[in-house]
Amino acid sequence: MKITFYIIAVSALLFSCNVSTKGNWTEEDKGKFRTELETVKTEIEAGGLNFDTFIECAIEKAEQKFSSFEEADSDFAGCEAIGKECALQLIGNSGSTAGNWSEQDIKIIESTMDELRAEDEGNSELDAFYDCYSEKLMATYDSFYDADNDGAGCAELSQECMTELGIEF
Repeated sequence: MKITFYIIAVSALLFSCNVSTKGNWTEEDKGKFRTELETVKTEIEAGGLNFDTFIECAIEKAEQKFSSFEEADSDFAGCEAIGKECALQLIGNSGSTAGNWSEQDIKIIESTMDELRAEDEGNSELDAFYDCYSEKLMATYDSFYDADNDGAGCAELSQECMTELGIEF
């Protein structure tokens, strides 16, 4: 009887060591998560973020939110929120100041404006607006993160650019 108890106890211990739980993923699940993120490495780096730092942040947050890689992998919206949270956290630590944004923040604002330009299909009037708006954001805010978290202030800067350029909507 004691032998059966020990076998069951050891089996349970070994099984629990190889299973991810919320807050404590196995190295295998962390590896799967890293591999999954490798598919967006180019985009993350293009945004000016350090990929390895981003991965560590994302794994830490995913591990706290989900009980396993499989659970995380089945929740696209949840993982997308984690990615945004990590990106904003890293952007917030960029070292930028008003009038002197870091290279990382400049890449992010340029990328954002390029996406908007592409949506507007090369409207030259809007190109001038995006240039004005970018300049005002960099002169006013200490970082892209700060600008991104002040909708009212950004709306005012947008209106200033529209007025300066004579754009009516």
